[in-house]
Amino acid sequence: MNDSTKPLMTTLPEIVDDLILERVRQLLEVPANSPLKESDLKKLALNTKRLSDYFTKKVEERPEFYLKDDRLMAAYLAYFLPSNLLKVNKALSELMLHPAVDQFTDCGGKLSVLDVGCGPGTATLGLINFLAQLEQREGPLSLNLMAADNTQQCLDEASLMPRRLWNAYSEKLPENRLADLTVRTVKLDMSKINEGLCGERFDLIILANSIGEILADNSRVDMGCDLVETLMEDHLEARGGMLIIEPALRDSSRKLLMIRDELLARGRSSVYSPCIIQDKCGALDNPKDWCHEGYGWAMTSLIKEMDKRTGFNKSQLKYSYLVLRKDGMTLQDILPADGGENFRVVSDLLIMKGERKVFLCGQRGRIQLGRLDRDLSDANRQFDEIRRGDIVEVKGIYQKGEVLRIDKEGSVRVISSL
Repeated sequence: MNDSTKPLMTTLPEIVDDLILERVRQLLEVPANSPLKESDLKKLALNTKRLSDYFTKKVEERPEFYLKDDRLMAAYLAYFLPSNLLKVNKALSELMLHPAVDQFTDCGGKLSVLDVGCGPGTATLGLINFLAQLEQREGPLSLNLMAADNTQQCLDEASLMPRRLWNAYSEKLPENRLADLTVRTVKLDMSKINEGLCGERFDLIILANSIGEILADNSRVDMGCDLVETLMEDHLEARGGMLIIEPALRDSSRKLLMIRDELLARGRSSVYSPCIIQDKCGALDNPKDWCHEGYGWAMTSLIKEMDKRTGFNKSQLKYSYLVLRKDGMTLQDILPADGGENFRVVSDLLIMKGERKVFLCGQRGRIQLGRLDRDLSDANRQFDEIRRGDIVEVKGIYQKGEVLRIDKEGSVRVISSL
């Protein structure tokens, strides 16, 4: 693989890594600033394996309130939280691509957020980290956060950790860009959402790794749609957005895609991203297909240590996501309309002998497009640079038999690469 086809790399800021490690020490009763001993690392590795099993092959054996156990909480914070908090970055960045969407740049300096099924505050930490890196915003920002979960231990962490990160960034950033943070927690019964949220509305609602757990005992898509619609109709501001993130496993990803299609069929919301069409999802046509993001990241030293001890490989950030709005705005609004076709790249670039191929999703549905190496030209050179998740404009697609290709006269242009 040459440099142009390597995945983008994401790095966890040192300030976030330090905060997580400090909390892991506290949960393991290790003195502050002391290195983790061999016995501590063995316990972390053991409980990382337990959690991994609970999330994948032993879901039915997972205790209802598994993060009440400090050992499991420490393992989650050490191994799963760092990568999971980074997964909000792309979706939040895409919200800023639309000039009329104002979640972060024109909210009057006060952003209200609901984190449903918040766990230990993973997505909220990702949001704070994202806001701290945001340079386009003018003036200080206040964040009003409501963290909702059914486990008190998770709510305690979701109150503690975001406050610590907010304060750490506030001390570091110039011009007091982070003004103040308000964190409230609510122990929420998902069957009685409206009672717990008392009619309050938010600019942004996040469900990160929540739908799968909430619906763990029932795979009915309509129940997931009902949950999402209740939150959007009763608790999302008219120009607000909802971000849903699920694991990049085939079953969880396909369930999210089925929820997407059903929501569109009901007609009360639009898919802002990652889709650039509002039609049925082409990935559902084949039971073996699903849709997810995937790119590399700079793993923390503790995660590298856990991978050595467990045999796992956390080198890729993989997840499925969906951003919904009820004001009708979508990424499709900002795409060029000058004769080309717009697509989302939904696979890695496949490099074969004499040819390169990639799967794309757009108005044609889900297609595979190829370009022969002998047809490389200045106009289509960016075909070699596209990555999973990019939005591209393609001109000059032709069909030969069952194969779709572009030739020397065809062109490829990357519209967005986040």
